[in-house]
Amino acid sequence: MDEKRRAWGAHFRGGKSPVRLDPSRRNPEAPAEKRLDEFLDLLAETMALVESVYRHMPDDVFTTADRPLGEENVSPEWVLYNLLDHEANHRGQIAMMKRILRTE
Repeated sequence: MDEKRRAWGAHFRGGKSPVRLDPSRRNPEAPAEKRLDEFLDLLAETMALVESVYRHMPDDVFTTADRPLGEENVSPEWVLYNLLDHEANHRGQIAMMKRILRTE
């Protein structure tokens, strides 16, 4: 790992990734008592975290596919694209549900 990448990694928690995924939370069921504004707040909080991680990432780190994902290696660029795509799908679901609820 070159010095620039090492310095960027040290920026977060002594070189550890600032984001740790909890595999036990995969596809959790949405509690029925949550309101729309709570889900929108959660989306905003998630995107703020994503932005804080990516904002200061050097370009060469952003485009280097060296993070293991299953049998392949992916780049932060690939991860960001898929996160944004995933969020867009959720926002589309929210828009559709709001439209349906307005017409009933």
